[in-house]
Amino acid sequence: LEWNSMEELQKFINSAENQKVAQLRNNSASTKSVIVKEYLTD
Repeated sequence: LEWNSMEELQKFINSAENQKVAQLRNNSASTKSVIVKEYLTD
């Protein structure tokens, strides 16, 4: 992969970071809902 400018590289890095953060948020959200469901069904 090649970038024409540091700005493009920065955008790429930021979007990659954002995807990781979004993934983590989704994971923690689904984990919480699973815990809540198990708590409610007990």
